Amino acid sequence: MLDAVQQEVIDKVLRGESVFFTGSAGTGKTFLLNTILQCLKEKWGDLYGERVAVTAMTGIAATHIEGTTFNAAMGIGAPSRYRDFLTMHRKDVRARIKALHVLVVDECSMMSGELFAIVEFMLRTIRKNMRPAGGLQLILCGDFFQLPPITKISMADPPPQRDAFTNYGYAFQAPSWRQVFSEGNHIVLTRIFRQSDESFAAVLNSIRLGEEGVKQITARLVAECSREVTCAEGIKPTQIFARNADVDRINMAELAALPGDAVQFRSVDEYAFKAGVEESKTQKDFLRDCIAAHDISLKEGAQVMLLKNLDPMGGLVNGSRGVVTGYVHASLALAAACAFLTPTQLAEATSVLAKGPPGFKVPVVRFVSGKEFGILPAIFRHDVPGVVECKRTQIPLKLAWTITIHKSQGLTLDAAQVSLVGMFAPGQAYVALSRARSKEGLEIVGWDNKIVPVNKVVAAFYGLGPPPLVREGWVTFCKWRWGSEEELTAEQMMNAAREVHMTTSKMNPSTSVGSGVWFGTTPR
Repeated sequence: MLDAVQQEVIDKVLRGESVFFTGSAGTGKTFLLNTILQCLKEKWGDLYGERVAVTAMTGIAATHIEGTTFNAAMGIGAPSRYRDFLTMHRKDVRARIKALHVLVVDECSMMSGELFAIVEFMLRTIRKNMRPAGGLQLILCGDFFQLPPITKISMADPPPQRDAFTNYGYAFQAPSWRQVFSEGNHIVLTRIFRQSDESFAAVLNSIRLGEEGVKQITARLVAECSREVTCAEGIKPTQIFARNADVDRINMAELAALPGDAVQFRSVDEYAFKAGVEESKTQKDFLRDCIAAHDISLKEGAQVMLLKNLDPMGGLVNGSRGVVTGYVHASLALAAACAFLTPTQLAEATSVLAKGPPGFKVPVVRFVSGKEFGILPAIFRHDVPGVVECKRTQIPLKLAWTITIHKSQGLTLDAAQVSLVGMFAPGQAYVALSRARSKEGLEIVGWDNKIVPVNKVVAAFYGLGPPPLVREGWVTFCKWRWGSEEELTAEQMMNAAREVHMTTSKMNPSTSVGSGVWFGTTPR
């Protein structure tokens, strides 16, 4: 059931307006986004795949909404120079961008202002439409108080070459953001659905906003939660780390410490490519981005996390945790699952098992709730409009003794163990702490009183600081990069980069793009 604010977002989307909606963790952003996607499917029918690009700024977030990464959808890979965005002029990319009517982006806090500005300009040139975003309807979802863009260089360093792409700033700092999204279409969701304890939700929001006295508030939370959390069914709280260096090592060490041999489950990957697509690159990107691993090793006693919503009413949702207790024939697991799978899920599972080997066994997991189920293979989709439709069939589980903050975004955990030591980016502490459903399920094991403060520009964007900070940050960036005292547009930035490129190309012909194409022009 939608509340009034969520319904307002839906109404604007159905009217074709570009909308940015935001809110703290647990306010139903993902639920609302999935509702929007369902509305768009009903609106576009068989043309949905061509007309709507469903994207997210990370592969894991894209998997949650059965989309692709934003960079893959725009055909830009991992740009390091401005001329890398010329790949958007490639014939196949250009064709699918022209066919689009709607562009959806989840986890937009990780989209930089530089990226937003350049892509918005390229959309106008490719679509030969000077309206904002080339006339595309943009639907952006995210919380800028959460994880920020990963900037490639600091303004404390000497400026890089003028054509270097540095991934600077937040998306809302780009001058074109204000053209795409009217002020009335910045919508904040406020109702908390995740945390059942209102006082806990209030503490988390104070940390999110960096309110006055936040260190004292955090210290009190640490004092209350610096005790061991005991879970049902012998399941340990999932540890959340700031850096991923130790996550795989700890998970594999825990698995190795269990008795017995590991059972390996290997995914089946299918690709339906469009003509002329470079298959190997797309395959590599998909295997890297999919939340379900190509190979999963399990043992009895392994602590795991569910990667799909199987039975929301029964508590079997993405992020549910349990332990492997054994293995059962897939046919028996399917018979038991008939009680809670939707008709679509049931048809999908039946089709998957029909293609599998006879006598195939699946892991049985006992969840924190005490319920025990055989976990059937599920399909994870990853589609790039006009390029490829990918399907990975895999057991929807992952080892869950530890997880990184980035990979925890979007999850709700019944029990989480968080170390607040070593946080290195704004929003990390808040994201980690807010994964817990309740204070009772949160264990804090370390705090160094040096939590990275809230970004002042983000606070200003949300009306919690001087509004000029938003533009001043972009002007400072332009002065550092190009010596300009003004707020440069993407076109002006690209022209500055073009001058450098042309000079370099004359000095060293091997650096030429080769096609003779530059920003704002279309190859013949």
